Amino acid sequence: MMRNDQRGGRLARLLSGLLLAGAGWLAVSAPAMAAKVTITGNAEAAAAITQTPNIAGTDNTNFNMCNSGTWNYKLYTFTVDTAGTYTASVVTPTTANTTYFLQGTFTPSTTPCGPSVYSRFLVSSLSTGAAPFTSTFSGIGLTLQPGVQYSVLIAFNIPNVGSQPFTLTMNGPGCIAIGTNTCSPDPDKDAEVIGLLTAQADTARRFAAAQTANVQNRLESLHRRKPVSTNTGAFAPGEPQGRGQPRNTLGLGSDGGTGMGMGGTVGTHPRLSPLAMQGTTDPRVAQTSGSQLLSGIPLNSTQQNVMGTGVDVWSAGLVNLGKQGNIDSRFSTAGITVGADRRFSDKLVLGVGSGIAYERQKIGSNGTRSKGDSYSLSVYGSYQPADGFFIDGLLGYGSLSFDARRFVTGNGLMAYSKRSGSQWFSSLTGGYDHEFEMGGRQMLIAPYARLDLVRTRLKATTENGGGPFDLHYSAQDIPTTSLALGVRGETTVFLQGGTVARPYVRVEYLHDFAKTGVAQMSFVNRLPGVVYQIDGTRNNSNTARLALGSSYQFRNAVVIDLYYQYSYTGTSKTRADSLAVMVNKTF
Repeated sequence: MMRNDQRGGRLARLLSGLLLAGAGWLAVSAPAMAAKVTITGNAEAAAAITQTPNIAGTDNTNFNMCNSGTWNYKLYTFTVDTAGTYTASVVTPTTANTTYFLQGTFTPSTTPCGPSVYSRFLVSSLSTGAAPFTSTFSGIGLTLQPGVQYSVLIAFNIPNVGSQPFTLTMNGPGCIAIGTNTCSPDPDKDAEVIGLLTAQADTARRFAAAQTANVQNRLESLHRRKPVSTNTGAFAPGEPQGRGQPRNTLGLGSDGGTGMGMGGTVGTHPRLSPLAMQGTTDPRVAQTSGSQLLSGIPLNSTQQNVMGTGVDVWSAGLVNLGKQGNIDSRFSTAGITVGADRRFSDKLVLGVGSGIAYERQKIGSNGTRSKGDSYSLSVYGSYQPADGFFIDGLLGYGSLSFDARRFVTGNGLMAYSKRSGSQWFSSLTGGYDHEFEMGGRQMLIAPYARLDLVRTRLKATTENGGGPFDLHYSAQDIPTTSLALGVRGETTVFLQGGTVARPYVRVEYLHDFAKTGVAQMSFVNRLPGVVYQIDGTRNNSNTARLALGSSYQFRNAVVIDLYYQYSYTGTSKTRADSLAVMVNKTF
């Protein structure tokens, strides 16, 4: 995280104060955050004899004598939040003044002058010239540090009990907090801001991953495989012993973040081969045609050869719950995809899909929330250049919208914003389905490699409702690149009552590359002002995943999938445990 000032210093905010002679109070407080503070008021008449250093000349820090008398003065305490050299000036219209900057608190009194008092003076200046008189501090030792209390004393070198008007102006690289005011945390250090921006970026990734996972699931089901034999080891009657019709298998989501499929997406899922149900005489097997079998999780279905056109229509959906520890957030995501595809040859299938996704996310415990929606279109295809080998690919585009509310650390209010965006997502998978018989059962081992690319663009937006701490967020680009290597294994088991089970296991390693973009923001009431910058929170990360599960095909063409998945990301030391139950019904 870092801060970037486009004009070499924080843009000023104006403070107007009123000091009444003899009253000693400030009608309008200094701002909680300012890089320039202007106070206009009147010096009070001292109630007692006041010791003030005698300054001969300007910019003089050699205090060697004191003058006694009754003096008009005003003293302020202040702090800064950024180390650096500050400037100041005091202008008086009719009477010369001497202004002092001190470290710590100081109250003029009858205390004798001495080193213990003078050692705390940082710098002082006697106003010069004709009226109006000006004391100027610029590059003469006014170097301040955060966390230290300072005082500024404005004194008039004449014993006058009347009103002495003045204007004090201070400038610097950081926040200047007068009196009891405090500097609000910089937004690039504010956990609520960081959490909200991280949540929106991760939600965009999960939206892309949800649609990618649904389509990948469909693509795996399009691979042509050998027919499944019964437990006797013989192939089902009527099926050749070569490559048969498409069969459904398990696939994982593409995101390596958190939760189901690491990154908040449930992966693609194991499904029963149509050939397991088709053409076999095994009495334990439900006699269901392949067109009745499902693809995916709840809301999934496949309708083959719609109206005799050779087009298959399918749908897939997922619901995901997760927790992201680095920003203390909890999210729920739902995604639905519908598509249609056509087989042009034994080797090539092409299709199109459309999807919607929805997420709700809670960040921290102060009420910060993010809601997101996505609508997408995609094209996809599966190509098998030779028996067992496959290349699956997809390309999609989606529109994004977010509604957010942020707890404002500085004043406890809620800041609201709406944000839109868009994204391109793509995935390319290559692998080999190795099928063999072992112990009278048909087995599958499928090693694969997958490359996922997502490019998200979030538009600029401005908050409201947070008072002086409303933020303007600049447009943000969020690129995501990940590479996965994995292997899946499956088998088929015939159970009593005509139920067919397909247990499976998958092991996958995923590497996320660190090109996460930058988020920039500014305070609305100080635009263009200081630009605060938050570098992407995601770094190069490695994720290991293990999935165990099984699908169950019943006589009524209902498929229930259950699986457990364990994920661990070493960089963030994030562990995710996922348990899913999926019910598929033919439409």
